[in-house]
Formats: sequence, C-alpha cells, structure tokens
Amino acid sequence: HAVRSVRTELQGHQQHALVEDMTSSTQLRIELEGAHKQQHALEQYCARLDTDLGCTRTRLSVLQEEVGAMSEQLQLALHDAEVAKGEAAAAQRGLEAAQQ
Repeated sequence: HAVRSVRTELQGHQQHALVEDMTSSTQLRIELEGAHKQQHALEQYCARLDTDLGCTRTRLSVLQEEVGAMSEQLQLALHDAEVAKGEAAAAQRGLEAAQQ
C-alpha cells in the first residue's frame, strides 16, 4: 500500500512537472512569436527609413544642383552690375566733360 501511494505521488509529481514544462514551453513559444513579430516590424521600419533616406539624398542632390545654378546666375548678375556701374561712371564723366 505504501509503495502504491509513493508511486501515485510520483506520478502526480511527474504529471505536475509535465504540465509545468508544457506551460513554460507554450510561454516560450508565445514570447518567441512576439519577438519574431517585433523583428519583422523593425525590419519594415528600417526598410522605410532606408527608402526615406534615399529620397532625402535625391532631394538634397536636386537642391545642390539648384543652388549651384542660382550661384552661377548670381555671379553673372553681379558681373552685369559691375559692367553697368562702369558704363554709368563713364557716361557720368562724359556728361560732366560736355557740360564744361
């Protein structure tokens, strides 16, 4: 009788341990699935960031080209202004000479 009660108690412990193992296994699987979902979300986020970065680089290149073109136009306008200033000074001197 004592052997039977020990055996029954051992079986109860084994069943309890098995239930604990299954429970912890299920919890680990749930945590692993959650980690996989997080990893997938992070990968998608990184892909979007890469795309955004590519777009930003493209816009920056376009802006650099536009700034370069504006800079050239500004240099030409400054040169034209210097020429016009010289011509105006020459006309002023001619006017003063004609008045004397």
